[in-house]
Amino acid sequence: MQRLSIRLAIAATASAGLLTLAAGPTTSGASARGGSGRYTCTAGTVPPGDYSSIVVSGLCYGPAAGGVLVDGPVTVEAGASLLANYPSPGKGAPEGDAIWRIAGSVRVGKGATLTLGCEPHFGCKKATSDTVGGGIRAVDALGVIVHATSVNGGISVSGGGGGLSCVPSGVFAKMREPVYTDFEDDAVKGSLRISSLSSCWLGMARDAVDGSVTITGDKLADPDAIEILSNAIEGNLTCSGDSNVWDSTETTFGQKTPYPRIAEPNAVLGTRGGQCVLASPASLGGQPGPGAF
Repeated sequence: MQRLSIRLAIAATASAGLLTLAAGPTTSGASARGGSGRYTCTAGTVPPGDYSSIVVSGLCYGPAAGGVLVDGPVTVEAGASLLANYPSPGKGAPEGDAIWRIAGSVRVGKGATLTLGCEPHFGCKKATSDTVGGGIRAVDALGVIVHATSVNGGISVSGGGGGLSCVPSGVFAKMREPVYTDFEDDAVKGSLRISSLSSCWLGMARDAVDGSVTITGDKLADPDAIEILSNAIEGNLTCSGDSNVWDSTETTFGQKTPYPRIAEPNAVLGTRGGQCVLASPASLGGQPGPGAF
């Protein structure tokens, strides 16, 4: 999968009216500058401010600037979407660069979508430095996209996705892009586990994980997924029952087939197991290895 085009998806939706920041989106549950206590967003933008917890029940965005400080959890309810950070929706429009500091956990419900963190790899000019203190847990979510974020307490994605096709659905349909889940340039204290996901594409690149990484039973429609690239893993790396795994990326942006490929191996202090032992083939019909995954 040509990942850059997907990362720019949010920016490409300006003409479709997905982002309404310039038009003054609505807020609910707090003043324009935010406030204390539990905040519920049903639509529009979460204002900068301090909160005890945040519940998202509709399509909501993070502010373009400032900070969102949450003493407790953030919950993205079933079918809802929180685009906490995002690229600029169009020429002259700000990107969503607000810093999120979440002391509690982040929970993503069935059919829900989360984007957290911004950086050039996601189509942003600036890199954010978001933090999550209580881990990220997604059960049957549509998509979870986290970039340049420090997560204490590990990450777990179980089930969900858009199905074994690359047909857009949910908020991804508004972005006119296939459904995907992606973790890039994150620092994870704890383990990272992704299991039983059925979607178009799944990626994990340049993450530092001080626990183990387990990728099991994930079925992806894109033959170029799952891309597990250039990660530093202090524990074990185990992959099993997945449709495809790669520790390499396409040689040329825009090529029509997955081959040829350039190796981007992972650094693993523990053991490699299952499908993630030897480097993936660099050419069609090639053999795995000889290097380590």
